[in-house]
Amino acid sequence: MNRISLLTFVMFMIGFASCKQKEVTNSLQGEYVRTDDSNRLAYWLPEKDSVNHGYCQVAERLWMLGRENDSIDLFDYNYQMQWHERCEQALVHCFDSIYPHSRLSSYEKSDSMVNVIFRFFDEDADDTTMGMIINFDLMNCFLSYKIASLSKEIVKYNKTFVKEILKWNWLHQKMYDFCCGIVNLDWFGGSGAGPVSIATRNSICYDRIADLQNILKYYKDGYVPSSWSIESALYDYTNALKETSEKAASTKDMKEMDMFADKEREAAYDGIYHQMLDAKAQLSDSINSWIRLRKELLVPNGNTRKKSSESITSDMLERMAKTIQCSSTEG
Repeated sequence: MNRISLLTFVMFMIGFASCKQKEVTNSLQGEYVRTDDSNRLAYWLPEKDSVNHGYCQVAERLWMLGRENDSIDLFDYNYQMQWHERCEQALVHCFDSIYPHSRLSSYEKSDSMVNVIFRFFDEDADDTTMGMIINFDLMNCFLSYKIASLSKEIVKYNKTFVKEILKWNWLHQKMYDFCCGIVNLDWFGGSGAGPVSIATRNSICYDRIADLQNILKYYKDGYVPSSWSIESALYDYTNALKETSEKAASTKDMKEMDMFADKEREAAYDGIYHQMLDAKAQLSDSINSWIRLRKELLVPNGNTRKKSSESITSDMLERMAKTIQCSSTEG
């Protein structure tokens, strides 16, 4: 498993490096009462809450991603935008309580605050299994917020890009099902499955953030990354799906190795295995329609910058191929 270091994330996320961590007082919206409720972030990170209660309160808004409805709305565009708006309000309010005279935009304030709060939680992070699960899970919310923010900025340039976001959300879910399925098969029964699965989920988010940054730069100043052709990138992506899925042991092979203690564990493994195969099939079948859609949206009316815009998509395909390969311990 190719684990992305937290240092890489910090360097990636840094925006206003001069922002200092200052204590946030009860000027934040809403009263926060500490309890023994395991649904609260402070329950899992009591030390951080005692150091800066305000940051913990704001981070909890981000951490609630998907928790309100048992993750049912996690890949729904409208839910994502509503969640982003609520979080942006909390982040801006937090920023204003520290820098009341700032003239930065709401986007700049919230982006700055996400960076500062991430660094606060990253410092002296807990490296136990449960600690990594909580920290990686919180990191996923920071990454998801970045994705939503970038998506909103791109839509300002091209309102029809919402179509691509909807398509990507579906692909994202299938990428998640496939890659985390591979992880859970490789680590079946092991305590490492939790943190590695969430780290893999975060890798998919890193890919999308890089993709959206390329698209935003393209709309702003015509920048495009150096990349292989669509055909070459698609070949790598297809091979990654095929080879990675073939590395996963089938339920039949696991039975022959006496890897199941009872029928319940066998059924659990079989469920993951077939979910992975189903996700693989859907990723294989739908990727071409995603590519066609991006060609239409990024190059309206047959613009002469067609090849440049295709480089953005091939760059994303290459990232996706690497993430798929790295989801396997043999990758």
